[in-house]
Amino acid sequence: MELITEWRFSPIKGYEDYIICDDGTAYSKKRGGKKLNLKPSKRKKYPRIRICINGKESYLWMNRIVASHFIGDVIGKEVHHDDDDTWHNHWKNLIIMTKRENLDIRNQRNGYG
Repeated sequence: MELITEWRFSPIKGYEDYIICDDGTAYSKKRGGKKLNLKPSKRKKYPRIRICINGKESYLWMNRIVASHFIGDVIGKEVHHDDDDTWHNHWKNLIIMTKRENLDIRNQRNGYG
């Protein structure tokens, strides 16, 4: 296992009161840098964070935030977890790909390909 000695941080685009780290954690500047809790969605197994801007609540998928800030554009793409652990959102575990590529990997791992 590789030892991580450096982290990258970035304000979340469109939500500058919040900061994302490349290890898959997020923080609130308004709350003095408090780490945000990940919350599972009701229908999906992917964790998300809840943020509030001007009293309006929004939920953002953690894998998509990390990938868009530290890997590349995710618009129209899917974010695959290389180790299949949807709660492991470190940027080195995420791969941006097409829906077809993601389905091919899933089928291959499930013995259909």
